Formats: sequence, structure tokens, C-alpha cells
Amino acid sequence: MLHTGLEIARGVDPADVPRLCSDLAVVTGAVFRSRDARSLTAVTDTVAALAGDDPALDVVRRHTGVVADLLAPGPGLLDRLTALHTDARADDNLHTAFVAAVAAAQVLLVMRRPAEALTWAHASISACVELGLGQSTVPVEVLGCALTLTGDHAGAARAFAVAEADNARGGMPWPTTDITAGLADATAAALGPARFRQVRAAAAGATLADLTPPSLTAAAGT
Repeated sequence: MLHTGLEIARGVDPADVPRLCSDLAVVTGAVFRSRDARSLTAVTDTVAALAGDDPALDVVRRHTGVVADLLAPGPGLLDRLTALHTDARADDNLHTAFVAAVAAAQVLLVMRRPAEALTWAHASISACVELGLGQSTVPVEVLGCALTLTGDHAGAARAFAVAEADNARGGMPWPTTDITAGLADATAAALGPARFRQVRAAAAGATLADLTPPSLTAAAGT
């Protein structure tokens, strides 16, 4: 059905192209989570064909392309994500800024650079808050991983609790990333059973805004 829809999309009225490209950029998130490389490539190719060389659609075109490349990360990906985040922010494209930031955090975790990953995880959550989102599992889960690896086990336990609760509300499996289970166990062991339960209980009802550092919250409001 997706591929049939993409074929139809290529014949859309030119006036609808910007909106359609933005919608397809959002779709790439769900397609990426399914690990369906063929469908992700099809979405990317459709956006590229629709956007052409229009500079106004450069960010959204790069958005779909870089998400497709996340399935098999190669050299230069982190630089591309950083540049995309900068340009998305300049265009007030908060969705792309969020995606670029959380992807950069994930890449940095794989590269064993947790302090930098933590900075990008916070940037992704800040963008989500600006979008008006109260919950978003993946950036919070990535935040928890970065916090564990930088030694903030209480912060990590809180983040993992928020992400797990959000997944439960949506009927989604937990965790969503490969490294989370081991890091959550490490955080639980570091805190001890009683403290771990206490932190998780205190996190009940927390939102993305509650996980955003005050400095980023202030910057978003300026």
C-alpha cells in the first residue's frame, strides 16, 4: 500500500508538494523503526523526485536521505546530521531538528562518545518540547543511555521510567534500542533496588519538559 501511495504522490499538484514532502519526512520515522530498507529507499526517492532542486525543500530532502542512511551508517554521517540540525533550526523545522539531534546522539553512543551523545539527546528533547510534545519514547530512551554512560544513574533511571511508561501506553515493546536493556540493568545495579524503585516512582507522570535542562528550556523560550 505504501508503494502504491508513493507512485500516486509523484503526480501531486505542485502546490501540494511542500506539504507532502513534510508528511513523508515524518513517515520515515515509522518506516525506519520497521527496518524496511526497501520502503525507506522508496520514500527517500519519492521526496527527492518531488523536491527536485528547490532550495526551500532542501532540508526535508536531506532529512529523508539521512534517515535512510541510518540503516547502514557510513563515514561522514555524524557531520551530515550536525549540518542538518543547524539548517533545520535555521528554517524553524523543529521536526527535522529533533530527528537529526536524536540520530546524532545514537551515532555518538555507538562511537562511545557518551558526553557528546548526552548533549544531542538534550537537544532532541528540547526540540520535542518546542513542538508541543509531552512524550516521545526514543529521545528519552537515548537520554537514559547517555546518562548511564556518563554516570548519572538517578537521571538515567528517571528517563528509562518515563520512556517505558510511554511505550506501555502505546502498547509498544520495551526497550526500543539494542543497548538499552544492559544499560538499564547497570543503572539499577548502581543505584540499588530501593533507590532504583524510589526514582522510578518519582518519575511517574513526568513529561519531556521535566527532562529538559533549565538552560535549554530558557533558550527555547527566547
